[in-house]
Amino acid sequence: MFEFIRTHKRFLQFVLLILILPSFVFFGVQGYSRFMEGDQALARIDKAKVTQQDLDNAMRQRVDQMRQQFGSQIEARLIDTPEARKAMLDQLIDQQVVAAEIRSNWIAVSDAYLRDTIAAIPAVQKDGKFDLELYQRALASQGLSEQVFEARLRNDIASARVAEALSSSSIVPQTVLEKLARQAEQTISYREQLFRATDFASKVTVNDEALKNYYDANLKQFEQPERLKAEYVVLDLPTVSKMVEVKPEEVRAFYDKNQDRFKSEEQRKASHILVKADKGASADDLAKAKTRAEALLAQVKANPASFAKIARESSQDEGSAPSGGDLGFFGRGAMVKPFEDAVFGMKEGEISAVVQSDFGFHIIQLTGLKPSAVRSFDEVRAEIESEQRKNLAAKKYAELAESFTNTVFEQSDSFKPIVEKMKLQVSTVDGITRDRLNQPSRPGDPLSARVIESLFSADSIKNRRNTEAIEVAPNTLVSARVVDYQAARTPPLEEIKPAVQARLVAQESARLAREAGAIRLQSLQKAPAEVSGLGEVRSVSRATAQNLPPQVVSAIARASAGTLPAAVGVDVPGLGYGVYLVTALGEAPALSDERRASLTSALQRVTGELESRGLLADLRQQHKVKVLKTDFSKQDESAAAASKPAEKR
Repeated sequence: MFEFIRTHKRFLQFVLLILILPSFVFFGVQGYSRFMEGDQALARIDKAKVTQQDLDNAMRQRVDQMRQQFGSQIEARLIDTPEARKAMLDQLIDQQVVAAEIRSNWIAVSDAYLRDTIAAIPAVQKDGKFDLELYQRALASQGLSEQVFEARLRNDIASARVAEALSSSSIVPQTVLEKLARQAEQTISYREQLFRATDFASKVTVNDEALKNYYDANLKQFEQPERLKAEYVVLDLPTVSKMVEVKPEEVRAFYDKNQDRFKSEEQRKASHILVKADKGASADDLAKAKTRAEALLAQVKANPASFAKIARESSQDEGSAPSGGDLGFFGRGAMVKPFEDAVFGMKEGEISAVVQSDFGFHIIQLTGLKPSAVRSFDEVRAEIESEQRKNLAAKKYAELAESFTNTVFEQSDSFKPIVEKMKLQVSTVDGITRDRLNQPSRPGDPLSARVIESLFSADSIKNRRNTEAIEVAPNTLVSARVVDYQAARTPPLEEIKPAVQARLVAQESARLAREAGAIRLQSLQKAPAEVSGLGEVRSVSRATAQNLPPQVVSAIARASAGTLPAAVGVDVPGLGYGVYLVTALGEAPALSDERRASLTSALQRVTGELESRGLLADLRQQHKVKVLKTDFSKQDESAAAASKPAEKR
């Protein structure tokens, strides 16, 4: 075949020319490109469009950003969902709409403003100033030229200006602010009577006919999802480390060649008496401090045994004075240089002359020595063995990973070959459902979403073959296989009769509680003074729910708008039915300046966002936006390929 092509190259070029030329004649270059690739527009904005490729690229960038933020092992399918794609398409449309508005209104960003914006980016600054080399290096790391980056930034700035006036100039009237604050923080006094569903369970009678009717009417509730039992093998560094052997003679050889690594530096122990003198003190103050230090030195020299006592009484180092000036053991580099030079030039027990440093004047006594020494082989043997085992394991893992991948694929009918070859352990897990596909992978869990997805593939379920080797974490490969599979099913009533009965009893108990609560509510609305059965008076506000469900707080707040006392009833999730008598409204606390500023800022953000949304809606109409695709429940193959590896089979 290839020999024919080489021999008849000129003939084939002529044939290709005949085939391609008519396409250019009839359609032109752009038409030919569209004819070959197809028009993948998802939305049109005036003459611009958002294509499938634009959306794929935006989602890929989103996945990359999430992985940088939360770790490389996060599953793309948890991010690249139909809902996320629809939201991203809306964002891309809005960007194009804003760009169209910029073009039509000649919104420009000056070179000076652009230059100042770039110079203010911390990542391209050195010592607080713009650094051209850092700037160019940062762009190169992103694969951008200066022209492309600056054009994008200029467009971003112009886009921000389109909505800036609305988002930043939203006015919140003080009357509105005061009213909202009063409604949020005003206390409402109420009394409660809760009709618990569990209290009515004993009154519910369930016969077989009722169970059958309930079961037939709620089959969806009792459907059991498809599930499978699987076994898997893992190749990781801890497993491989058990395979490697660290030879004692190599441990010893490493120790002999790396003596400096196990050498401890000389350390010295000292005490001092400090007379403080700031670095920038005047000559007169320095002289006075030095005179004071020399006087203390004279006392110490006269009675060296009193050093600790004098340090406690006279040293101005608050940290060491209580312990008699003791600084403990330290090595070179731990102290300021004049102090260090003096200490490491002294003999044990010696007292120095007055030493000046940036902190003032010191009198130093050397109280202990720890000479430099090499840790013995026995002390560091375990440390060396551990390090060498890790290095050997990493090297062996690199060798075994390819063999593991090939073996589980080429001999996919069983784990027996890989177990015999690498002495791996087979683990089993039962009750796996597709729900795990929508859950983030837990650290250390070998059954990541990618593994679960492979197990639920048609090939794995039908042929019970090993999945490909999947990297679930750095230096961790997993292959799994289906052992048993159960399709989704609705169990017969007899199999789950207790569960059906429990649900029916709970439903009927809640109904009886609601009916009893409704009767009590009617009587309380007619006679609010009849408070028997109601609890003690409590208070609540919209801002402080005090563990009340939102439905209850909302019902109590609505009741307070009418004539008091007022009674309301509401279903309390998980408990039953509640009847609430609102008795009084408290005074809302006065707004502090801090609280007022916080509320104003929050309301400005909300109103600004709403106005910005309104602006974008108007711009969409002006620029004739036409959305061509709204259903992303079935993603294109190109999008699916970006979120999972290519199939080997």
